[in-house]
Formats: sequence, C-alpha cells, structure tokens
Amino acid sequence: MPFVSEIQRQSDFNHFPSTTPIVIDNGASAFRIGWAGESDPRVIFRNIVQRPRHKATGETVTIVGDHDPSLMKYFDCTRSGPRSAFDGNVVYQFEIMEYVLDFGFDRLGASGPEIDHPVLITECVCNPVQSRSKMAELLFETYGVPSIAFGVDAAFSYLYNQQLGICDKDGLAICPGFTASHVIPLLIFLTLSMLEARFTWEKVEDLKMEHCYIASDYASEAQLFQLKEKRRQLFLKTTSEGRQRAKQKRYEIELERERRNQLDEERRMT
Repeated sequence: MPFVSEIQRQSDFNHFPSTTPIVIDNGASAFRIGWAGESDPRVIFRNIVQRPRHKATGETVTIVGDHDPSLMKYFDCTRSGPRSAFDGNVVYQFEIMEYVLDFGFDRLGASGPEIDHPVLITECVCNPVQSRSKMAELLFETYGVPSIAFGVDAAFSYLYNQQLGICDKDGLAICPGFTASHVIPLLIFLTLSMLEARFTWEKVEDLKMEHCYIASDYASEAQLFQLKEKRRQLFLKTTSEGRQRAKQKRYEIELERERRNQLDEERRMT
C-alpha cells in the first residue's frame, strides 16, 4: 500500500481544552500527530527535511515531508538531499527535528509560538538518555509544553489490544520499525525499565544461543507449543485453586482456634 500524506491544516485547534494531550508518533519513516481520544491521527507526512535553493533567487527554502514534484523544477536539489533527524532509530539531529515539529504543530492548527497542551511522544526501545533529554528540552523550551510523556508505540498497541481481550497479560510485542525491529517482552511483574537495565547485548546473545533454534517442521512445533501452553494454563489454574483451598483451610483452623479459646475463657469465668 503506497504511503499517503495528510497535511491539510486543521481548523479546530482552539476548540480543544488545554488539558487534552497531543499525541505524536515520531517514527523514523513517518511522522503522525493528533489528539488523544481520537482513533486516527490528524496529520501524517514523511519524517524528512530538504533545504533546496531557488534557481532564480538563490534563496534557501525548507521543505518538510513530501513535496510536489512539479514544483521541484524551480529548485536546485543537487546540493541538498532529504535529511532525517534519525540515526538508525534514535533522534540525534534536533535542528532537523525542530523543523519537523514546527510543521507538525502548524498543520495541527497551532497559531501561537507556545503549545499549551500536554504531549505524549513515542520513542524507540531503550532510547538513550541523552536523546530523550534533548527531546524534552526542545519541547519544553522551544514550544513551552506543560508536560511530556514518552512511550514505545509497540507497548501501547499491546496494552490497547489487551484491553480488548485480544492479547494475554504476558506476551511479546514485535515492532518491525523502518530501520530496526524489536521484540519487547511484556510480563505482569516485570516492567520495561527493568528489562532495559538487565538486557545487554551480551545477555541477548546468550539467550539466543541457549534457547533459540530453527524449527525443521513448523507445524509440529506449533502444535507442541500449543500443547505446552495448555499444560501451563492447567498448572496455573490448579495451583491457583490449591492456594485458595489452602487459604480457606487455614481460615477455618483459625476460626476453630478462636472458638476454643472463647470456650476456655467462658469456663474459667464460671
């Protein structure tokens, strides 16, 4: 499916209260921006910047996202190709990122220099602290946003589908990005920050060598996995029921002990 940009300037920016967050999906390939609570982004364009010179005047112009090919005959693009703020999947060129954010906020309908809305922006898995700090500094100081939250889009998608009953509580979120793919384990009692601190490249290599292999017969491997999963669910159910029975038994023993103590106390009083 071809990429389709949506860059029409919105006209209802001032209709949203200042408490409504702006959601930004800052991908290495595409930039999406919209409002929290809506199912689709308002503005979509390629996350690139180009600064060609006008052939007649020599003036440098800034083009963000896709451009109209018919207009490029007026510009000299031989010395300025498309540039991205990303190196791999990490934002490093924040001068380019500022051009992208300027265009995104303008297309969303913002007219003033400050954005008086909380911002939720996505980032890559295990994003370096330096990149996150620079992004927060850019949003706070340049646009005056009141608050910022960062998150991983694949984890957001998993949790959303978990609420719909599609995903289980434990699982893997696979994020095939533009420049890199990530597999994110999502566990009940293990947060992503703990995984970031514990999973080094050496640890990942060890896990791959010790626990991964290529299945010679995928169908039989899938059936075996389903059988193991059924056994695990049965074990968890049995264990949970056993714990409930043991808890009930301890409660009954405690009640019997209290009843006996009360009878002994009554006998001593008489």
